[in-house]
Amino acid sequence: MKKEETFNEEAELQALEGIAPWVKEGFARMEGPSDRVLKAIHEEAVAQVSRPHLRFRFSFMLRLSVAAALLLLFSGVAFQSWQSRSREQQQQVVQLLHMTSPSPLSEDPIGTEPAELANLLLSVQGLDRESYFNAPDGTGALWL
Repeated sequence: MKKEETFNEEAELQALEGIAPWVKEGFARMEGPSDRVLKAIHEEAVAQVSRPHLRFRFSFMLRLSVAAALLLLFSGVAFQSWQSRSREQQQQVVQLLHMTSPSPLSEDPIGTEPAELANLLLSVQGLDRESYFNAPDGTGALWL
């Protein structure tokens, strides 16, 4: 079984006020820090004052790493938007070619590969792979 106690803030504050004079008297009777402790504190303070450049250097390196991370993030976002824009432009070209082409093509322009686009361009001109590479004059120039 647990014994539940309620916390009474006023009673605790009164108890602390009752022992406060004893605590103050105990600290008054204590001696100050030893010479060895004072010397160590002084040496550490001097060492901290003599190294302000380290704190600046850390903040500079931290700022530099944050800037590099932001640059990397924004370049990734820019690359993704450029890539999606180029895909959209390719889809628009394929859709335009689908509208002008007399032969029925696949209905899914999103899955069109670059090789399919090349074959589509050849078919728009009335050529196929063999006739393009085996042209009688050897040029095989596209008129598009």
